[in-house]
Amino acid sequence: MVKLLSCRRACVNRPGAICMAAAVLALLAAAAPASHAQDPGIGVDSHSVGNTILVTVTSSSSAEIHSIKLWIAEDNTFESFKADRGWIGTRQAPSLLTFAASEPLAAGGSAKFGVVTGSPAGSINWQALDSAGTEISRNTSVPGAPPPPPGQGGAGPDAPAAPGSPDTSDPPAPSDPPEPPGTAILESSAFRIVPTSPNVGSTIRIAGEGFGADKTVTLLLGSLNLSSIETGSSGRFVHTAVIPENTPVDRIEFTLTDDAGNTLQKSVRLGEARSRMTQSGSETLTVADVPASVASGDSITLSGTGKPGSFILVTLRHPSDYAIWIEQIRIDSNGQWSETFRLPVSANAGRYTAVVTDGAASLSQSWDVDDGLQINVLPSRLAYNPGDDLIFRGTATPGTDLKARLFNPQNILLYEDVFEIDRTGAVGFEVGTTTSYPKGTYVLFLSQGAFESVVPVGIGGRADHPFVIVTDQINYAQADTALITVRGQAESDATLSIVDTSKHNTHLTAPITLDADGLYIYSLDLANYTRGIYTASVSYGKNSDDHEFGVNLQYNTGAITVSTIKSTYKPTEPIIVLGETDKIKTLLDVVLTSPSGEEIESRTVFSDGQVRGKFSALFAAHSNYELGTWTVSARSGKNTAESGFELIVSRTEGIVVSTSEVATPGGTSVLITGEGALPNRQITVSITHSRGEVIEDGLLVRATGQGTFSMEWPNSVDLPPGTYTIRVTDLGGGDAETTYTVE
Repeated sequence: MVKLLSCRRACVNRPGAICMAAAVLALLAAAAPASHAQDPGIGVDSHSVGNTILVTVTSSSSAEIHSIKLWIAEDNTFESFKADRGWIGTRQAPSLLTFAASEPLAAGGSAKFGVVTGSPAGSINWQALDSAGTEISRNTSVPGAPPPPPGQGGAGPDAPAAPGSPDTSDPPAPSDPPEPPGTAILESSAFRIVPTSPNVGSTIRIAGEGFGADKTVTLLLGSLNLSSIETGSSGRFVHTAVIPENTPVDRIEFTLTDDAGNTLQKSVRLGEARSRMTQSGSETLTVADVPASVASGDSITLSGTGKPGSFILVTLRHPSDYAIWIEQIRIDSNGQWSETFRLPVSANAGRYTAVVTDGAASLSQSWDVDDGLQINVLPSRLAYNPGDDLIFRGTATPGTDLKARLFNPQNILLYEDVFEIDRTGAVGFEVGTTTSYPKGTYVLFLSQGAFESVVPVGIGGRADHPFVIVTDQINYAQADTALITVRGQAESDATLSIVDTSKHNTHLTAPITLDADGLYIYSLDLANYTRGIYTASVSYGKNSDDHEFGVNLQYNTGAITVSTIKSTYKPTEPIIVLGETDKIKTLLDVVLTSPSGEEIESRTVFSDGQVRGKFSALFAAHSNYELGTWTVSARSGKNTAESGFELIVSRTEGIVVSTSEVATPGGTSVLITGEGALPNRQITVSITHSRGEVIEDGLLVRATGQGTFSMEWPNSVDLPPGTYTIRVTDLGGGDAETTYTVE
């Protein structure tokens, strides 16, 4: 305790983040003996993907572990965490977590903890404590890449057999023990809060997915029990809650817990309740404040005072600054007025403004609409012409790769790529088109882990909001239940049907209504479905989509032939694979292998036809793929075939980079532009001060199809004087430098 108090006194004149980090270290030091034990019987292994770290603690020690502390560097924070069942986690500081066990961890036991950090962490510190809080062991773990899931990388000799196929492999490893009753929080569980920056007293939505079906979770705000939530048959929910008026304005944790002791947590900073009045110079017209942020689909009430019996005009303006609602309102005899309207669930995120005028004075109130999406990317125009470049801009979760796939109105893949998202979270890319592109609605699919976004874009006119249908597997056993997911416009109606693809028999027709998030999940019992290929379709008017799946198909194709339709491809081009098999209604795996021999992607497909089976698969040459000779393999049991193609790209000239100053809301920033980079390839930007200090290292930007690039330096306001060297490098080894001087 003496150490902690002396640390606090030393922190009086230090920046808050540094002081907090010092306090955290002192807290850990106070809990530990002067000489830190290193118990070789306690091991900690960690793996990371972007900002997410999975920490596994194993013990062969004679000492029982009652609690685990995890902490990270002072310039980073824990945004959320998830504890293994039987462990309860608490946040003692932004960069310090403590997990306490309901039953101590003894020799032979292990525990897992998942954490999400504000930025990728190069290391994570840990400390194991006994029942008295005395240190058993501590060390630092450097997260490695996650191990591949079992069987990933194609169906080779060691791949598991498909349901119903002869078992020629070794006996399977024992399966994990069944989850205990009451387990609702799974490895796939995730939730978000809408709006993401709520105010005290405001209404929020908790949206969750990937939970156990038909279970109950409890929602906590700090230590306060807010409500219970039912997960439903799909393991997905949208729940409404109110933040109490007496909640402190501070960073606070929303926690979900289940009956088995599992927890899932997210840290949120609450804003102040807004209750002030905005008043005009006439001292008669006033407008009450509205919440700083609301969720799409929620209601907004505008109210105030004015001259009794007179009229006011209220205009609601979109974030793009056009009027979307105009209403004339009469002020009552007491000088009060009020109007409530509901924001559509499909309302765009951004700042909305209500302008109120009585003819003599004009007042306004603004609020942000938050759709709660992890991915918020939109086209820069409502409609494009054939031959235009489709430009997409927005934000996504920092430090996590973003996958993008664009399909044309005929549901043919035109473009696919994966973008590394840096700490700014900025997303920006372009997709080229030609004048031969048909007019209609094109669909961009974006995904980051479990979170997805569907973005329609119009060519030759405005886009419709399409329906999209997928199944959770490509092939099922007859005893399985298929989960069919439909996405589309929120709260819209449609028809779902299941058809035998070869016999054209309709097995199911059902009306469905999508929820407030534009989602519907249907559980299909396959007990009465015989071996074959089926088509799940969703339609309403001209909007439709379909998806094929198999029942009881096996890996027994006989002889296989396979080839790509072109011998050379360029980055971001779709790779179309075609092939034939001796037998129909069979499964096979199509695998894409890089020039260095690494199996990059795998697709499980089925062959169908009249006499011989035919199959196809789609891949895309991502912009960061290795150049050279690639191989496509088709595998089914002992039958294999392969074909090769070249991935090439040419540079028309060397890279040229330049800078210019641009005006921003925060002052003046630096715009970095250039040309001559490898088309459609990622570029890394680093910035170094003349005295040798690295200012930026690893900013990312993507070259267009013409090899040009442009990015705004986000930290370029209020730079200290000196000369800055800006260096850009592409994946082909090309680089260039320029300088920028601040007087």
